[in-house]
Amino acid sequence: MPILDEVDAKIINILKKDSRTPFTEIASTLGVSDSTIHVRLKKLKDDGILRGYTLDINEELMGKKIHGLAMINVNLGHLDEVVSALMRKESVIRIYETHGANDLIALINARDLDELREVLIEIRKTENIASTALTTILKIWK
Repeated sequence: MPILDEVDAKIINILKKDSRTPFTEIASTLGVSDSTIHVRLKKLKDDGILRGYTLDINEELMGKKIHGLAMINVNLGHLDEVVSALMRKESVIRIYETHGANDLIALINARDLDELREVLIEIRKTENIASTALTTILKIWK
């Protein structure tokens, strides 16, 4: 398992805040050369620590103002096929496999409560889902 030093950790923290930060700006902030940043990022990618650069989309500005967590229990031996089915649903943003009361937790974004309800109904129709429960998210802090 790769060990991160202080420079690697600082690079990651800068990119967490804005993944588009130019190498020159990162280098200047950390007091190292641009090539050092380039080499460090390549190693972080090669080691599998940095998997990619993603967008942080404000779903609310795109009309998706309601967020919910669907707690899902799956019939034994069918987890992978249920996950595959959930991944095809546009309103399902993230899927987490969990240990505890539920097998999966799916993050859902919807325009309104009616759409959230419809998404949950569609999830419930998925073959090999044993049970579901929904928690509506009131506020996202982080």
